[in-house]
Amino acid sequence: MPIKTKLKDLRPSRERYARQVRLLSGGKINGQFFPDGAITVYPWDNQIDDWIQSRLQKGGLRGRTMLFNVLPRVCNLNGCKLEDFISSEVMGILMISRSILRNDVVIFETECPACNDKHQHQLKVPDQLERVAEKKADWLGFDLITLPDCQDVVKVRPVTVAEEMTLMDRTEVVRAQTCNDTVARIIAGLVSINDSKPDNAAEAITWFKALPPSDSDYLIEEFDKNQPQLSNIVHVQCDECGHNFDHGLRLNDDFFRRVSPASDRGKVADVVRAGVQDKGSGSGPNKST
Repeated sequence: MPIKTKLKDLRPSRERYARQVRLLSGGKINGQFFPDGAITVYPWDNQIDDWIQSRLQKGGLRGRTMLFNVLPRVCNLNGCKLEDFISSEVMGILMISRSILRNDVVIFETECPACNDKHQHQLKVPDQLERVAEKKADWLGFDLITLPDCQDVVKVRPVTVAEEMTLMDRTEVVRAQTCNDTVARIIAGLVSINDSKPDNAAEAITWFKALPPSDSDYLIEEFDKNQPQLSNIVHVQCDECGHNFDHGLRLNDDFFRRVSPASDRGKVADVVRAGVQDKGSGSGPNKST
């Protein structure tokens, strides 16, 4: 006897509720994989929660490495290798995947820094999130930054997942002997200096360390601004006193779907928190002011 259901479509929900969104980079770096910058995002289901929990139990992937490895499970990479994907776009895809579970709406609570009033808000993802450094259709895959003091013209591109993972694997000894992660990330995304390419990373580091302080600070700031990403900063006005302030979305278990038991909810939330807090340069701010 066939079941009686009010469902009009019995296709798997992963297929029915998939979203097609445009990558903020326009897919230019891997254009052969993402024509017109379009990528298909699937809803985050309990199989992904189970996968994260099993990895935690095995003591394997953690933090951003874990989140990077979730990516192929929530979207169609269409032949693109995970390592080649732009790292700053990963969290946006994960946010969209999770928000599908709540009809694209995220509910979050803020506390006004002026009057301490607490209030709940709702937000449409990705429509109401700022699209940082979204590239135009004629973008060539790199951005130009002219340093104000020495006038060097620097070409930079977004950092890939492979490059981010290499940065995370650096030891403290390597950091001390070469440069910190902020500088190393810029070197990874460096295309050219006045249309000339450094022979190796050491040459690029020497150049960076020789820059006037105002130029090096400017390059760090502009490099971050050019990494395409969905911002996790929401502009809020207090309903009680009218004060305007910025609120950083905390991507924890209040944002993400509940799983069971409670101890496992906390573990999944910890992974996401660790990944967000470890984003480093190029991630944008995550604060409430």
